[in-house]
Amino acid sequence: MKCKRAFEDKKKVCDFCGEPLIEIRETDGVKKERIKKNPIVFAVAGIAIALMVGLGIGSLTMKQLVTGKNEKSAVQSVETDEENVLGEVKKEKGVSIEDEEEETDEDVVPEIKVGETWTVDGLWKVTINSVTETEERYTGISYGGEKNPEAVYIVDYTYENLGYEDDYSKGLLIRLEGYCSQIVDSDGEMGYEYDLPKLTSPDYVPVGARMTAQVAIGVKHKGTFSISYEDNVEEEEEEYSTKVYRAKFICEVKE
Repeated sequence: MKCKRAFEDKKKVCDFCGEPLIEIRETDGVKKERIKKNPIVFAVAGIAIALMVGLGIGSLTMKQLVTGKNEKSAVQSVETDEENVLGEVKKEKGVSIEDEEEETDEDVVPEIKVGETWTVDGLWKVTINSVTETEERYTGISYGGEKNPEAVYIVDYTYENLGYEDDYSKGLLIRLEGYCSQIVDSDGEMGYEYDLPKLTSPDYVPVGARMTAQVAIGVKHKGTFSISYEDNVEEEEEEYSTKVYRAKFICEVKE
């Protein structure tokens, strides 16, 4: 202590100067000074040090946890953004997210108007030349006459063989009113072939040849109708394998 005053042994701090009391001991004739230890002070100091260390470790652990969560959130955010962008691209292209099967040529059905040509490379070309209404009716006994259509249209068309061959026929035959076709009138009712005489029926044509034929179509409702045509062709590369070709002919009727 600064004032060098003497106090009782139980005293720890000088009442006059506030300094810690010094214990003076004499050993072998030599005086030694020692500050009296205050156990409470040391205990408090120990607790303070322990708290500081604990807070430091806790802060580091919390920082690691927060950093880890932030990194994980960032990764999830990037993945979500990529999924959203991919979904938008698919939506713009008209592809369903739930069903991502690749669209094939067999799924695409072209719509062919009067005067346009449906071409299948290496197989055939088909063109509807005209669609005209006729007042002629069949008076004999046949399924065509019994149906009593509201309107009958004559469809004039040309088909050409670009390379179609098989082992069962003499060439290419396109029948727009046959089992390969479906006719739908202006009101959604199914149309049908109507039996009329003096029309040129389709026939087989060899490779490199073409033919112009006519077919009469009966409908329950006047107006533009459609003919959906479908044919199966055997694949050359694989035995017993076929490929389907489809087209929808829009037969516009001018009032």
